[in-house]
Amino acid sequence: MSATFPGVPWSITTTNPIKSQLITGFKDDMLVAADGEPKNIAIFIRETETRTVKGKVLEPLTEEQKKLLAPYSYVVFDKSNAGAAEGITRGMPRGTLFFVSPIYGRGFTFFIQATILTN
Repeated sequence: MSATFPGVPWSITTTNPIKSQLITGFKDDMLVAADGEPKNIAIFIRETETRTVKGKVLEPLTEEQKKLLAPYSYVVFDKSNAGAAEGITRGMPRGTLFFVSPIYGRGFTFFIQATILTN
């Protein structure tokens, strides 16, 4: 099964069926897997590396986002942990949010139960 996404320059292919939905908000039941455990979720964001633009340092997550995420388990994949990304997804507790950039669209087999694409 393959999945392509409008406006995204890559697709994913798997031997397992892919359930895909276009949603505009979240409901609690979307965060629980079929086995009743919380889902590990990969969230694709534009950039996961800290960068400087016009002299201003831009972090992948804002301070406000970090405060909102404080009660949750989450990992931002960047150059420092990219080599261990697959193992990290298997070692974190269920319910972890993984922030990834488009470079993780191919060649990685994460232990996740849902993927969220942002624009």
